[in-house]
Amino acid sequence: MSYVPQGSYARPEGQSAFPRHDGVPDDVYASVLEGIAKSLKVGASKTICLIADHGGSAKPQAELAQRLSREWRLTGQGDQRR
Repeated sequence: MSYVPQGSYARPEGQSAFPRHDGVPDDVYASVLEGIAKSLKVGASKTICLIADHGGSAKPQAELAQRLSREWRLTGQGDQRR
C-alpha cells in the first residue's frame, strides 16, 4: 500500500486536498522510510536511493537522506568512495 505525506488533517492541504489519497503525517512518512532504509543497510545494500514522485514527498525524503548519510558517515558505515 502506498502512502504519501498528508499535510494537515484539520484543514485539508497537500495530498489530503485530493480524494482517495491514503496519507500519514510527514514525520510518520519519514520514519517509515527510515526503517526501510536501515533494514536495507543491515541487509548489506550498498546504495539506497530515495526517489520522490511528487513535491510533497521530496522534502521529507531529502531531509532523511541527508540525516542518514551524515549518521552513517560519522559511524563509518557510509560509502567510503565519496
